[in-house]
Amino acid sequence: MSKELQHTEIYKGWLNEIKSKIRTARMKVALAANAELTLFYLDLGKDISEKLEQTTWGNKVLEILAKDLKEEFPESTGFSRTNLYSCLKLYSFYIKDSIVQHSVGQLNNDDMSVDLEFVQRSVGQIPWRHNVLIVSKTKSVQEAIFYISKTVENGWSSDV
Repeated sequence: MSKELQHTEIYKGWLNEIKSKIRTARMKVALAANAELTLFYLDLGKDISEKLEQTTWGNKVLEILAKDLKEEFPESTGFSRTNLYSCLKLYSFYIKDSIVQHSVGQLNNDDMSVDLEFVQRSVGQIPWRHNVLIVSKTKSVQEAIFYISKTVENGWSSDV
């Protein structure tokens, strides 16, 4: 009887629905994890920026911090010196060098300021490396947000 069940149209349709739900759930989990990781990296960039301003350690601290974090979290790959520098660069690009507005989700082209929550939502929608690439190739937050929006809208890969 079980072999007959697998061949019925009702069962096949139901199985396809379940498979689709699983794929959707997995995609939502991946997107949520990416958003959280990106927000963590922005926050880490803030911590690094503030510490560099408060001390005379200089950028050499990134190498030491990378080594120490790698020792503590050997299974994690996001704590290289290069990635720590990217955290600092993204924080500086989006947050530190911008005046944060009080209204949510709006860019003001007159004074080049940007809303913090809008930036956080935007950068969390695409993979971390894609964010790093966009920041390295754009000159303004508005231009970066344009490319992030188009990436989300059109499903652009980082090559595009």
